[in-house]
Amino acid sequence: MEIAYKDIHEFSKEELEDLFLSVEWSSGHFPDKLVIAMCNFCTV
Repeated sequence: MEIAYKDIHEFSKEELEDLFLSVEWSSGHFPDKLVIAMCNFCTV
């Protein structure tokens, strides 16, 4: 399996909701807040 890492901040709320709920994280119930948090996330 090949893993590709990307530094992008373009997520739909549906994509984030599906991802977070797929691992049973309750934050998946708040996709609007997830979009804001992920768009402002910085690893530096």
